[in-house]
Amino acid sequence: MNPLAFTALTVLAATGIALPSYAGNREITPFNLVERASRGDFASEGIAGGAIFELNVATNKVIAEDLVEAAISKDRLDENALQNEKYLSDVEFQLAVRQNGINS
Repeated sequence: MNPLAFTALTVLAATGIALPSYAGNREITPFNLVERASRGDFASEGIAGGAIFELNVATNKVIAEDLVEAAISKDRLDENALQNEKYLSDVEFQLAVRQNGINS
């Protein structure tokens, strides 16, 4: 992914512009879920933050379901998020954007 596209997607996701509503998911967007994980908010759930998170994303050791399960166990997401294919797909997209940003 070229740097301009990556930046545009990141800005859109960060500002919430044109992002779908995830009703029932306690209003944490996929972008924010990935950002919180990268900051170490889910370390107590076994998902390291910082450089280890980035490495785990780059090597596919952290996947969307892992983040969603961690957020559910910390009561940041409703349990139905695991069955919400759109939400999971959007978390996967955010992980891919992050992975491509690291590998490009």
